[in-house]
Parts: sequence; structure tokens; C-alpha cells
Amino acid sequence: MCTPASYPNAGSNTAADLYIFNGSTSTANVAVHILDKNGTNLAGANIPGTSPAATYPGQTGSATVAVAAANTLNVRWQLPVAGGPGFDGVTNVSTAVTVTSDQPIVVGSDFQWSGFKPLPCSLLPK
Repeated sequence: MCTPASYPNAGSNTAADLYIFNGSTSTANVAVHILDKNGTNLAGANIPGTSPAATYPGQTGSATVAVAAANTLNVRWQLPVAGGPGFDGVTNVSTAVTVTSDQPIVVGSDFQWSGFKPLPCSLLPK
């Protein structure tokens, strides 16, 4: 679980990077879900404020992508505009990112705003 995945009242788009390292000796099947505040998966939805329009990456349903052993998947997108004229700060605004895998992985994020902000993501206890 990586959160926050946006900056409230941000009036411009900035880069977001998610790094998923497969620490196993087997290929990992990985799914990235960028979620809004209600838990809706935003994969394929327009990112507020992007010009030209860009969409959120990630997988839908039970789809996964393969990450080879000892390799890193870098998922990159732009953070949404979450404030200012014409933006409600809610519609299609990312708030959290979940990553699932069938192999041991490590996930880190760098959601940039006024400089780099590298952060480890946290395990969600079962």
C-alpha cells in the first residue's frame, strides 16, 4: 500500500514513479491498482489536468504483468491536479496504490512535488 498518491490542492501535474522489485528466483505476476478515495481502480481513467490528456496506468480485474526474477518494474504516471478552478479535488484523483504479487516483492514510490520524495510502501496486514 502506497499512500498518499496525490497532493491536496495541487494546481499542477508532477511525476509519480512506483518501483516494484521482484526478490524471488521466479517470475512474479504483479498487479498495480491506483485507487481513488472510494477504492475505485483508476486504470485507464483520465488524469485531471494533463494536457494532452493522459490516463492512469495499471491493471484491471485479475490482469497481471510479468516481472522477471531480480528485476524491477517502474510504473510511471503524472499525479492529478487536485485543486484550483475547474477541479473538485475528488473526481479521478488518486489517493492510494495497491500492488499484489504471487512472489515476494518490495515496493517503493517517488511521488514528486517540490523535489523528490522517495518513500517505501507499507505492507497491509492480513
